Order: sequence, then C-alpha cells, then structure tokens
Amino acid sequence: MLSAALLLILAAGIATADTRDYCPAADADRLDAALRADSATAHTPSESNRCIVFISYPSTDASGLRVVRGVGGGLEQAVQAALARMDVRPSTLRLDLVRSAWLEVDQTLDLHAAGRWGIASDIDLQSALPPAEILRRRLIDSDGEFRSDRIARYTINADIEGSEDAWPVRFTTDAWQSQNGHWVELSRGNEAPPVLDVELLHRSARSAAEYLVRAIGHDGRMIYDYRPWLQRSRNSYNILRHAGTTFSLLQAYREFADPTMLAAARRALDHLEQQMRPCPNVPEALCVVERDAIKLGGSGLAIVAIVEYVRATGDRERLGIARKLARRIVAAQRTDGAFRPHKWWYSSGESDSFISGYYPGEAILGLVRLYQEDGNAEWLQTATRGAAYLREVRDADIPDQELAHDHWQLYALADLHKVRHSEPETRHGLRITRVILNAQNRDPQAAGEPQDWRGSFYRPPRSTPTATRAEALLGAWVLAEDDAQFRQEILQSICMAVGFSLQTQFTLNKAYLTGDDQYSVVGGFHRSLTDWGVRIDYVQHNISALLGLAEMLDSAQGKAGCAAVS
Repeated sequence: MLSAALLLILAAGIATADTRDYCPAADADRLDAALRADSATAHTPSESNRCIVFISYPSTDASGLRVVRGVGGGLEQAVQAALARMDVRPSTLRLDLVRSAWLEVDQTLDLHAAGRWGIASDIDLQSALPPAEILRRRLIDSDGEFRSDRIARYTINADIEGSEDAWPVRFTTDAWQSQNGHWVELSRGNEAPPVLDVELLHRSARSAAEYLVRAIGHDGRMIYDYRPWLQRSRNSYNILRHAGTTFSLLQAYREFADPTMLAAARRALDHLEQQMRPCPNVPEALCVVERDAIKLGGSGLAIVAIVEYVRATGDRERLGIARKLARRIVAAQRTDGAFRPHKWWYSSGESDSFISGYYPGEAILGLVRLYQEDGNAEWLQTATRGAAYLREVRDADIPDQELAHDHWQLYALADLHKVRHSEPETRHGLRITRVILNAQNRDPQAAGEPQDWRGSFYRPPRSTPTATRAEALLGAWVLAEDDAQFRQEILQSICMAVGFSLQTQFTLNKAYLTGDDQYSVVGGFHRSLTDWGVRIDYVQHNISALLGLAEMLDSAQGKAGCAAVS
C-alpha cells in the first residue's frame, strides 16, 4: 500500500521518472561571493533558475546543530535566503547545494551513495533531511534500508509524522565546508585525503590520542563505543580491546611525551590489572577475566601493553605481572606448537571450543616483546614454535584468497625477525603481505565504486580493517628490508590506506555536524564513511598506523614519501 503522501504526489503528476534539476555546480569563488552578497534579488525564481541550499551550523540549543533552507533565483539569492534564517553567523558551516531531485518508489538506497543524497516529503524540498542529517541521525542501516523509527523522530522545517513512505523524494547535493572563510569541497561530509607527511600524521595521531585521554575515566575504564548521534556510549565492553587501546596510547606518549597521555594510560593499566586473577589449573599464572571468560588473546595483548609501558617510562615494576601472564600462554601450548584452548571459563576452569584467528598472533607478539625486555629464552622458544605451527600447519594449505590478513601475526613475525633472522618466517610473512596488497581497493572507479574508497579494504570499506592492514604492512616493511622495490610498494599501499582512514577521523570541521556541542568526538575515528560510531579499537589501530607510517617516512627508504599516491 502506498502512503497517502506518496499518492498525493503521484496524483499531482510527478512520475517516477521525473527529475527536477536545480542549481549548476558551484566553486569556492561563487560560494564566497554568495556569502558576501548584501542582499538577494527580490523575485520569484523560475523552474529554470531556481536554487536550493541547506546550511548546517553549530547551535547552542539542545540539538547542537541547526539546518536552514534557502531558495532563490540563483546561488546568491538562495544562500542569502538561508543566511536570513540563521540566528548567528558562525565561522564554521556546511553548505549543501541541491543538484537534482526525483521521486523514488524503491525505498532501498544504494549505500555506495550514502552521504551524497537527502530525502524529502515533497519535490520542492520544503520538508527535507539533507545528507549530513541522514548520516548523523543514522537513518539507514548497514544494508541501506531506511530506519523508519528514527526517521519518524527527525524532521526539518516541518512537523509531520515520518515514515519511509512519507519521504518519497530523493535529492543529491554538492557539499562544501567553510572554516573561517576557507572553502573545501566534501564527499560524504569528508575532505579529500591530503598529501601525507610526518607533521600531518603526527597531528592526526595526537588528536586521536587526546580523544582516548578524554575517553578514559578516573577508574581507568574507557568510553568503549560512543554514539555521537545519541551523545552516549553503548553499554558494552571488551577487555582485549581495552588492552590494545592502552598499548596505542602508550605509543602516542612515547612520541609526544604528553603527561596527560601517560596519566590516562596508567589508569587504563590499573583497570586492566584489576581484571586479573590467578589462573584455574595454572595457579602460578595470571589470567585476564571478563564476564567469567579467559582468552588467550587477553594475555597476549595485556603483555604488549605492559611492555610498551616499560619502554615508554623505564619503570620495570609491572614486568612481574607480564611474566605471570606469559605463564598462562606457555601452559596453553601443545607439543605441535598450537595454542589450545583459546578460551577458558574462570569459575569452572573448563575450556571452550572457541577458536580465534587472531589470538595466536597476539600471544606470540606478547611473548616476543617480553623476551626483548627480560631475555627469558622460554618466551622466545614458545613464540617460535607457535609461529612455526601457524606457518607449517594452520596456514600451509589455505589458498591465498582465503588466507587471513593477520596483522598481529605480521607484527609478531617482524619482531621475531629483529631477534632471529629466519627465512621460513620471513617467507610466510611476505606471503601474507602479498595477499593483503592484492586485496586493497586501489582503483575503485574502475570497478564502478566511489573514488573515496581508494586505499581501503572490504566493500563497502571500513576504517578499522583498513588501519589493521596498514599495521600489518608496517611489519612487512621490516621483513622486506632486503628488497627496496618491494618496500616502496608496501609504503605506497600504507599511504593509500592511511589516506582513506583519515577521511573517517572527526576533525573540528566535522565534529559539529554530530550535534555534540562539546566536540567530544574530535580525534576519534568513526566506523566507516557512512557510520559515525566511534569505538576505542577504531582509534587504537589508526594511532598505530599513523605513528608507524610517520616513522617510515622519517627513514632513509621512506624519503620518497606518499606524494606518489596523492
């Protein structure tokens, strides 16, 4: 059944094929002139010259963001009409220039285009939700389907009962961001990736670390999964990601020597240690316990975080805790080198059948880094045998196209390479590397996909899988030390990956669009180009990738930089 609103539009003679074109494309000079115009020409626009704009800007009211609509006989008149409805003239604003509108009976929207289209109840766009509102309100799900329950709550310029059928019109816009008079063209609300250099990478990593500092409470627990459109966090947690995030914050402290980062990391480590208990069946060992579960990867990442703290501060007091965590990993290794089980139940001591593709790499990395600090050969022997099992048994017969892009394993292989040059380990690491390189979205336009997917992974892409592949390639850079040409290929791949992920970082220029007047999301990385949720591991992996790339660009073989991929 078609809704009454849709029937009325159809009755008015707007067929499904009807498309109404609006203003021609603008450039920065035209937008600047439109904002400076003293007044708009007072006449009713004709269909051929009508322009519609939406201006989004920070507000002090409860919504945190206001969106106003302007209609005029040209760009200048439309902009001035919108400005007349604004209660302030902010230094930061987003302008959406409507290009075309049409009736769309099919309610499923192409997620590839999300962030470029808006929805409206009428062809004149008098009641409309422009693209930034679609994203910030999460009015679509991951499949591109309307969330009618959310659409019902949010409208602009009208008070109508919303559902997917009440918004039958689609429209596309060209979007621009103005920051203190400087105009930047946007795609899905994001600026195009800049040419990467060390200064920019450090600035981005510092901002991300500062987000984590704000996200770590007095008790050391983190704001785990923040939903800026609701201005609250989900009631969930993952202690492994807590440990990994603490590691990345300590990486940032080592680079920037910011005492607030160290203080926050100490709180996070204290909270991590509070989750440790003597292990069932291995009482001399410590286990990280969360909701009665003990996970192999929890021991590995907790060691990685503690070792990073030791390296950052010189304080070796916590190494005793790391050694007890390592005891659980050693006890879990079978005679063939495999780690089993991957998960236990604390209350009963019984094992679970769950197997993780990433826990072995996390465990091996923890052991190798602990060995680098205390020289205990048992850690190195256990790690070496674990790596051999992954190489010779688990991964041996897996086709390349099915091989996991195991960033923790590549981290571990790179560290093993630093302490013992092993040709089989290097060969396996470079095999994983080539699989990752072949899976990257290097030329999305050739595949009919958006250009802003370039450098990413998955379809549609997400920031964290892209950042973890960049981290994996940081390990590959170490393994490929004798192949300068392959190193350059690895470097360019990391440059593209980081360039993509930077589009998912909340800067001041984008944070206000969430409606959060505290700008608490600044520095955080959101899930994808079309999902603005921020989780701690999204930030963690991007910090590690940013700092790793910056270090590469500072090296002799990285001097060519990222310019070749810009």
